[in-house]
Amino acid sequence: CALQRTLLYLAEHVLTKEVCEVLSWSLGHQILSLCHSYMKEFDVTECFNELCQVLNAFISGSDDVDILDRANMYRSLLLELSESKLKELLRTPKHGPKDKVEFHSSRTVKKVDVPFLRLSKQRQTMAKTVEHDHLCPQHVAKQDILKIYTQEISSLSKKCLTINCTIDFIDKCEEGLQFIEGKCQCNKINREHSSPLAIFLEVPESWGKIEPIMVGHVDRRQNKRTAMDIVCFPECPYPVTAAARAEFSINNVLHLCSLEPFKLDLEDFFQPLPLLGGTPMNPSEVFTCLWSHLEENCGTTAHISVHTHPCLREEFLRRFRSLLAEELQGIDALIILAICGKEGYKRENSLHVAIFLPPGKHLLMKVAFKDDRAVMRLATDDIFLLAHINSYFKTWS
Repeated sequence: CALQRTLLYLAEHVLTKEVCEVLSWSLGHQILSLCHSYMKEFDVTECFNELCQVLNAFISGSDDVDILDRANMYRSLLLELSESKLKELLRTPKHGPKDKVEFHSSRTVKKVDVPFLRLSKQRQTMAKTVEHDHLCPQHVAKQDILKIYTQEISSLSKKCLTINCTIDFIDKCEEGLQFIEGKCQCNKINREHSSPLAIFLEVPESWGKIEPIMVGHVDRRQNKRTAMDIVCFPECPYPVTAAARAEFSINNVLHLCSLEPFKLDLEDFFQPLPLLGGTPMNPSEVFTCLWSHLEENCGTTAHISVHTHPCLREEFLRRFRSLLAEELQGIDALIILAICGKEGYKRENSLHVAIFLPPGKHLLMKVAFKDDRAVMRLATDDIFLLAHINSYFKTWS
């Protein structure tokens, strides 16, 4: 089958001893994450030998301690656990952190009952702003703007959404910290024999997928907060709560710890319109063409609605302040104005907002401010976004 051929090709042609010795840390863990995915999703009895070949290639050829520990851990699971136990183990448990679950004998798997670390999102960094004077839009016929823009975003449809986050160790969770440092009372082990830390975030298959996070060996005393990226491949830009767990091994015994769920909110998807990778175009004209296109297709592939919200213009801007360029210099990364001139912007009592939500959806807003209220006309190519944007604005109250 294709699964066996893929693993066999990796073992025989990619993971040679010479390649393993120079294989990058990230690529090695990507291949091991592929093995983890195969073990979780497919019948390992059909590809047991090929999986073992890949893992043995790492064990015999790699000098990287993180890769060696992870490969040894997966091989131990393959050799010790039945097919059903392996699936039960690798698929994120639905139980709470304090529930007792026994997958197998303690010589194969141990469970850490108290979460010892926390994933925290950082403020997302929008694309760098480009000063209006330096954009120099080319003259593009209005009938061609939508075509060029559509070509521009088609190349983005399979690209990932990257969320910046940090890992913080929870000081009060001494049990978990002792495990990760290899100091548990039941098994006195030096720090140098503790395993690299991996974090798995599970979401519904219909939402998409989130890549495993490979942290490596962590010394909390030297670096309590560790920064990293969470790489997501959403099918649609909808908020989701991911079940999270940490995995590490000590002496090839897999240790599991359920973590607090990790939530992706709607604003985590907010991105500027991808205008600058191809032919530079005037953002106001792109906004106008996109809006007209959505209006023409209203009720079929597009949807328009009107909402009111108690909100002054200054408050609206303040709410988006973290996504605005400092002092509104040039074209903002998120808010695209119908009038790009800075002075005109300050005088206007309305705003045009264009938001791109990966992998390929849009939310356009025409916002007018009157009598301490914001009247918002929303246009989108995904009707389900309307419910999420309603929930988003309710959080402003």
